[in-house]
Amino acid sequence: MSSTLSILILFSLLVLCSFSNAKRSSPKPEGFIFPIKKNETVNQYYTSIQIGANSTKLNVVIDISGNFLWFSSDDYFSSASSYLPIPCDSKECGIADGSGCILCENHPPVPKCITNMCANDALNPYSGTVGYNGLSTDVLHVYSTHGQWYRNLIIGNVAYNKPIEAISKSLISTPLIRNPVISYGNEVVGNFTLAYFINVKSIRVNNKTLSFNNSLLSIDESTGEGGTCLRTVRSYTSLHRSIYRALVNEFVKSAASQGIKRVASVLAPFGACFDAKTIASGKTVGPRVPTIDLVMNGKNVFWRFYGSNSMVSVSKNVMCLAFVEEVTPFVGPATSITVGGYQMENYLLEFDLTSSKLRFSPSLLLSGTSCSQFGASTI
Repeated sequence: MSSTLSILILFSLLVLCSFSNAKRSSPKPEGFIFPIKKNETVNQYYTSIQIGANSTKLNVVIDISGNFLWFSSDDYFSSASSYLPIPCDSKECGIADGSGCILCENHPPVPKCITNMCANDALNPYSGTVGYNGLSTDVLHVYSTHGQWYRNLIIGNVAYNKPIEAISKSLISTPLIRNPVISYGNEVVGNFTLAYFINVKSIRVNNKTLSFNNSLLSIDESTGEGGTCLRTVRSYTSLHRSIYRALVNEFVKSAASQGIKRVASVLAPFGACFDAKTIASGKTVGPRVPTIDLVMNGKNVFWRFYGSNSMVSVSKNVMCLAFVEEVTPFVGPATSITVGGYQMENYLLEFDLTSSKLRFSPSLLLSGTSCSQFGASTI
């Protein structure tokens, strides 16, 4: 990703919205539907927005556990016409938890940098570096849509179309929890106050519970280490080294019992790869390989991954386990399990912030549907 991604615009709190509909007299919708696309080269999920008085189209990377959308500042500043810096002593700066004032003369020249604009610290999820960024407002244009896209990010209340409507009535529910250490202090290392954590109690492979230090699954209240969070900017689910080794060992053993042969050579970042010719093809949920479960509050509350979400093809003859070993972060506490975007594909996920719950479906493929057939409309 471009280094210019470290320049931020704060949309979530301070944006001015321009609602555009065919019928200007229509009531304002209670929800918004943003079509999600995937860059297959870098395995990142993004949507498109129109911003500024000139309605400039920008592709923005989505991070469901961050405060910001990420995009190239060069693309934005080359066409920005309604950009308004936020003064560091303003009410808006306080709402955004601003961390001081920017003095442009103390930094390399940056387009639109204005002395005494509100500053905010943010961790670039790609470079791992902490940036000292200026906050501003702009006009975001939101258009109504019926949501017929490959994937969708929905904010607010919407009405699902068939067959998603029926699936949404029987979702599995688990509490969303907060990391107490990340509640404020971690603002200086990355704005992870919005990170979504779930309370994973154990992990199973083909219904066999893995053996490892289960204390890693709990959040240490003094350090903020451990726990399980969800991040779309992580391509694949990553696990603490000891958890990952236990997963790989049991997966390889269980796969061998199905006649699946492991190959010696692997392609980074994967740690276990297999001869694709020894893996049978399933009719609904992808390659026939051992299932992987994240077990939460109760044995019957679990998130199950089938071959469609646990295996990735790296060549004509090789498939790899799409789980990777966690890399120690540049800054901030290390999370034991980070559920990545690949594992979220073709699941319906509802983040209910009012009741602090995550509701999720089994794989949509089991119901003969997928995100490609997803439909919804604003209320």
